[in-house]
Amino acid sequence: VEGPVPSEALIEILQRAVEEQGSALMNERLGKEDGILSNRRLREEQDTAYQAALRADQERNRHTQMQSGHVSKTSEDKERKKPAEKGSPSQLYGKENAPADGIQPEKGSNVTQILIRFPNGDRKEHRFLCTDKVRSIYKYVDSLGLVTVGSYKLIATFPRREYGSEKMNLTLTEAGLHPQASLYLNVSNK
Repeated sequence: VEGPVPSEALIEILQRAVEEQGSALMNERLGKEDGILSNRRLREEQDTAYQAALRADQERNRHTQMQSGHVSKTSEDKERKKPAEKGSPSQLYGKENAPADGIQPEKGSNVTQILIRFPNGDRKEHRFLCTDKVRSIYKYVDSLGLVTVGSYKLIATFPRREYGSEKMNLTLTEAGLHPQASLYLNVSNK
């Protein structure tokens, strides 16, 4: 369109352009909204699955504790000796950096909930401050005495991320683990 154009003709040209291009713009907008909705649904499904697994694990732990009563004194002594045989966490990390076994921060907005899945199917859950380092998760796993120190990596499955030695000094927030995460313990074959 060149030169002076009457207002009615200009309005007609603009309306035709909107009609021709409007469906393409609408389709693109709907596509983006569908993507956002599907991502939101996926996150909700993952959260639901995580919560269900967490509840099932807690129920299984309660059931096991009810069946066995309370842990006997001899089994407590054995559990204390296991880390000492392999090198206790306080020896490995220094006393000031040793994880505080069993001590967890209270739930809150600055607390990260971590579920660790072991190759044998066991699951352990622990709370950390969001400012703690990835190293503190490794210290916690080492303190359990279930695997050899340094013989494993922690992996998030979705999206897949490995938390190896290069990420030890990241805070849990920086590592994308806050407010909750599920990690798989992958044993290295050396």
